[in-house]
Amino acid sequence: MNYSVIIRKQPKVFASLGEGFKALAGHLYLLLFPIGLDLYFLFAPRFIVSELANKTLDQSLTLLQGANQSQDAINQAIASFRTFFEYFSLSSALRTYPVGVPSLLAGRPIAENIFGSLPVHDLSHGGQFILAILVFSLIGLILGTLYFFWSSKAAQPTSEKKPFKTIITAFLNLFILSLVMILAMFLISLPFALIFTLFNSISPVLGLIVYFITAMVLLSVIIPLYFAPHAVVVLGQNALQAITSSLKMIRPFYSSASIFLTFEVIIAFLTNMLWQTPADNSPLLFVGIFGHALVTTALLIASFHYFSDVIKIYEELFVTQKAT
Repeated sequence: MNYSVIIRKQPKVFASLGEGFKALAGHLYLLLFPIGLDLYFLFAPRFIVSELANKTLDQSLTLLQGANQSQDAINQAIASFRTFFEYFSLSSALRTYPVGVPSLLAGRPIAENIFGSLPVHDLSHGGQFILAILVFSLIGLILGTLYFFWSSKAAQPTSEKKPFKTIITAFLNLFILSLVMILAMFLISLPFALIFTLFNSISPVLGLIVYFITAMVLLSVIIPLYFAPHAVVVLGQNALQAITSSLKMIRPFYSSASIFLTFEVIIAFLTNMLWQTPADNSPLLFVGIFGHALVTTALLIASFHYFSDVIKIYEELFVTQKAT
């Protein structure tokens, strides 16, 4: 199919958002994914690497003390890292990106719930740390694949039922896609981070300009690639085909896709501020977990509606071109 033609018809942004919430009413079982994940974070033991991190930070502090650096800045940075690893749980890797089950509590340093303090397991060996990250990430991606597949089905109830083999193939391609996208974002962000640090040390104004340019570059990459997982799930493409299709198919609708994703981000951000309000040991946190699951699942279904609308426009164009 030729993606390079000028397309005047645009996907429906607000209709897609509305269809996402409407479709969720008939597929409430999808809420079990984000609700179950958040309940795990709220009640399951925490797996931390505080001891291992402290040893590493102590060694780093010894090396940095010999360098010509500000001691106050070093001590402040080390203290911040110690605090982070004291509450950071490896189980947060269950929330995988870009494909994964959304979570309200994945990045929240939870130490207690309504029943008291959570059990803590401190993994003191590097091998345990790596194994835990791999296991949690693998489980998270499996759950995310199922969550995406069934959310796609909710957006396209009339589509053909896909065999289990298709889900396995999609999981492998989504795994490759996740690695490629994370690596790409790292390679893009690293040089900009170094440039930002350099210019910010010269002038905060120059640093702000570089930060703005970096944000624009990242957005120009993220917006078309956002629908690459959708191409894997809906079109059955492999990782590289999905990246290519997402870039080519969304490019003619860049303005529309930008508006759609902006609304999704605003809705998710504003509602998350509300859901995050209750304390860890407050019963109201359960309301937040349910509300977060409701909104994020509806937005995911809406994104599949939007992508299906894009596909329909291309199919209509293809039929018109063939008839001509």
